[in-house]
Amino acid sequence: MKNEMNYARVAKRKIGLLLMMLASALWMQAEEYDYPYLVFTNTEGALTAFQVNDLTMHINGTQLDVTNNEGTVHFTLTDLSAMQFSVDSKYYSSPKAIRAGTKTWVSGSGQNAVYTYAGGLTIEGGKITISTSGNNGEGIESKDKLTINGGEIIVNSYDDAINAAGDLTINGGLVYARSTNNDGIDANGNVYIKGGVIYAIGATNPEVAIDANSEKQKKLYVMGGTIVAVGGLESGASLSQSCYAPPTSGYGMDAKNWTANTWYAMTYGSTTFAFKTPANGGSKMVVSASSTPTLKSGVTVTSGTEIFGGEAYTDAVVSGGSSVSLQSYTSSGGGPGGGRPVSASVSVQ
Repeated sequence: MKNEMNYARVAKRKIGLLLMMLASALWMQAEEYDYPYLVFTNTEGALTAFQVNDLTMHINGTQLDVTNNEGTVHFTLTDLSAMQFSVDSKYYSSPKAIRAGTKTWVSGSGQNAVYTYAGGLTIEGGKITISTSGNNGEGIESKDKLTINGGEIIVNSYDDAINAAGDLTINGGLVYARSTNNDGIDANGNVYIKGGVIYAIGATNPEVAIDANSEKQKKLYVMGGTIVAVGGLESGASLSQSCYAPPTSGYGMDAKNWTANTWYAMTYGSTTFAFKTPANGGSKMVVSASSTPTLKSGVTVTSGTEIFGGEAYTDAVVSGGSSVSLQSYTSSGGGPGGGRPVSASVSVQ
């Protein structure tokens, strides 16, 4: 027990020393570039900004007390994800490639935290290509509502590829959203898919391809569009447009119903959408279209309109392949992701 207590004390001292060293480096940076604000970001993405005049910080165990002439705020060290200086109290460097709106902490902590939201994002057209890596490295994030009406969006991310703190609506456009460690498309509100071509890829269980906040009684509504979801859909989804899935080979939650690095063709009516599966992703693949689709695997694409950087074709013409049986799909659940260092790049055309 004594050894455990000693280790705990050493760990706390190390955390304190690292934080103070970081603070000293940041203070030198603030003096050099005349930054008036120090901004703390918690693990929920909410920010708290302090004017740096007469600012002091004190560590008491696992608690950080930050004081200036406006008063004192208490943080739990494990609830913080970033600390940096800024020229403004609301805008600062972010691991998100595209980030819109603000989420501001009001009171409480953890599950009882209260926030206010402002702003949002609507995408009407153009071509957006995004790549991120690392903890909190989301592709597109809106701190309020997010609406996609058109354009071509290609996101390869470590964290959620596309995320909204409020409702997320896709009315049209071409949307490719792949996350290697979290959900492909995720909202803390409801998700409404009404149109467009959506190819979403989530990480392995408990993550999913398309996720709504069912823990807060929110829901995914599939109402239209051409959809391929590698990783499945959020539990309790409302499927007014029918969804289908190949039968699972094997047993258990991680048993897959798709083959990696393989070209598939989904045909509905006179239209064929061809897509290449990723090297890895969630275990269940779900498809949906405006009419009952058929599916083939192992096809060769001979022509069509290339989209998503060559990962899919619309109006595709294919040859070969094997028929894949489809059955009605019942959605299953998802959850949060993990962490490592961050980088992000964006290309907008």
